[in-house]
Order: sequence, then C-alpha cells, then structure tokens
Amino acid sequence: MSDSPDGQGRGDVQVGSEAAAESVSERAALESVSPTLLMPGEDPSSPYIPDAEHWITVYSELYNFTVGILNRFRTEMAGLQKPAQDYLRSHDVIVHEEQIQRFAQRLAFWNRRLTRLQARSGRS
Repeated sequence: MSDSPDGQGRGDVQVGSEAAAESVSERAALESVSPTLLMPGEDPSSPYIPDAEHWITVYSELYNFTVGILNRFRTEMAGLQKPAQDYLRSHDVIVHEEQIQRFAQRLAFWNRRLTRLQARSGRS
C-alpha cells in the first residue's frame, strides 16, 4: 500500500466519512459556479419590489466581496513559489472568476426585474 499525501499510509482507500466529505465539497464547488444556482429563499418570480431590492443588495455584496478576494489572491500570489501560483491560477482563481460572473448575472437579473416591477407599479 502506498502512502497517502497526508502521510497517513492509507493509499487509495478512503474512509467512508472522508469520501462523503469529498463528495459534499465537490458538489458545493460545482454548485458555487453554476449559473442556475439560486440562493435559499430567492424567488425570481417574486412580484415584490422589496424582494428585488433585497437580492440586488445580496448579490452586490457577494460580487464585491469575491472581487476583493480575487484581487487579494492576485496581489499576494506574487510572493508564492511558482507551483503554488500555478495551482491557485488553475483552481482557486478560476472558481472565483466563475463566481464573480454568476453574481454579476444574478445582479443583472434582479436589476432588470426591479425595473420591470417599478414600471408596473408606476415607481421609478
């Protein structure tokens, strides 16, 4: 049996809870960049202006927060060894870029939705 990367000597055999945790984390990673993912409680067909305003705020916060993370990654990666930089560029940076894109799309959706709801109600 070969040693595992964590030095525990388990080789290719995974303990059940580890396999389940890996599966959950893989699913979460894929969902986090899925353009169809909605936040808990998010109803795209909501007829209420306050709902649209709420989701604009939520997605603005997520967008700005994630842009900040990505900017910090890029700034601080310069001080890392090349293999670490390559890994971050090929994994974490890509995920964050995809999340930013998704947040921008959801934000655009809610801005359009707010405009339509305001037009229907006579508000601008």
